[in-house]
Amino acid sequence: MKIRLGLIGADDSVAQIQTVARDYPEIELRPLVYWREPEVIDILSQHISDMDMWLFSGQVPYSIAKKWGRLNVPIFYVPHTGSSLYGLLLYLVHEQGLRLSEMSFDTFHSTEMKRLLEDIGIYTDIHLYHYPDEIEAGELAQFHADLWRNGVTKVAVTCLRSAQIELQRLGVHAYHVLPARTAISSTFESILKTHQLLHYRSSQVAVLLLDTGELQGEAGYSRAGTESHLKRWAQRLAGTLQETSSGEFAIWTTRRHVEDITNGFHTVPALPGVDLPPYHSLCSGVGLGQTVAQAQEHARLALQYARKYGTGNWCCVLDDKHVIGPLGKQNQLTYSYTDEQLRGASQKVSLSTTTLSKLQAILRNIGKNEITSRELAEHMGILPRSARRILLELEQAGFANVVGEEAPHLRGRPRKIYYIHFGNQ
Repeated sequence: MKIRLGLIGADDSVAQIQTVARDYPEIELRPLVYWREPEVIDILSQHISDMDMWLFSGQVPYSIAKKWGRLNVPIFYVPHTGSSLYGLLLYLVHEQGLRLSEMSFDTFHSTEMKRLLEDIGIYTDIHLYHYPDEIEAGELAQFHADLWRNGVTKVAVTCLRSAQIELQRLGVHAYHVLPARTAISSTFESILKTHQLLHYRSSQVAVLLLDTGELQGEAGYSRAGTESHLKRWAQRLAGTLQETSSGEFAIWTTRRHVEDITNGFHTVPALPGVDLPPYHSLCSGVGLGQTVAQAQEHARLALQYARKYGTGNWCCVLDDKHVIGPLGKQNQLTYSYTDEQLRGASQKVSLSTTTLSKLQAILRNIGKNEITSRELAEHMGILPRSARRILLELEQAGFANVVGEEAPHLRGRPRKIYYIHFGNQ
């Protein structure tokens, strides 16, 4: 079966990558072109379940997708390298008669750019704008345009297609650095190796722990009927069913089957009657592991998390200690309970690493580091007073600052807006 690889990028970069992809018959490339960076999230949202992996034509769309944080499949991007730049430099110097001092560049780090030029015997200062992750096209275009308007440069060399288009609109001679064929090939090789690793991971042991205790008060419940129904679920998962304790059952299967029925851990498993009485009240924990014992341990932990969210919820603990849940709900989060940085923060406040990791995941989902107690309560599924206590403790420990107030909808006191900054400690 071919790898369904979603490709998101600028038109010319996508065309270049498609050309190289012909040498990789194992990959089914599905190109999706964007013109402005905000379109990246819209494209991903529309095709999130259609791809096995994602490839981005550069670091900007890749960083946008990574910050979005909702892709549970591997993502890659084609880096801009010296090979990407050399051909264009040769054209500008040899064919256009330009000096490097008459050009402006972006994206590359200054030390990397210096090394690239020294490799071809050039030792000179250049006009360069480096950014580590993502950037708005307007900001990048402004850098190049200011140099051009002041007569410092004659052309702009950019790695961002949308910036090139904006510069051309302003009348600036701008060139777009395309990804080199060697860099594209190297990225495809990494994709193939990752696919092989994932194929191995798909055979990981998966355990579904099902707590039927809550079903006993539901209309239509019977022990025999429930056990028969769960056996059908086990068959759907190509697994086996076992009662582990009174009212608790385990289904043993593989990671691949669990990923299939949960849409990559995004939804409650697509099992017969899972959303109907009495099974809509079922709590379940899904555990993955390299061994049966590890998967069972993770399933037990996942069930504990699911119970905290209330009846009818499903949670999953992956082999890398990440928790996903509650599955299919608006407040679904992906967080770690073993993060070393958060563990250090946890020692300074009376909050668990899991709570801090949930907060970090919420901030990632909403795309900002500012949050109110009301927002935290809604996303975490806790009482407002509990959310206020969490934020107050973080503020007292130096992990949060009040940066403003939000006017109440009706009556009441203004809500404080907190800026969270674990990484600055």
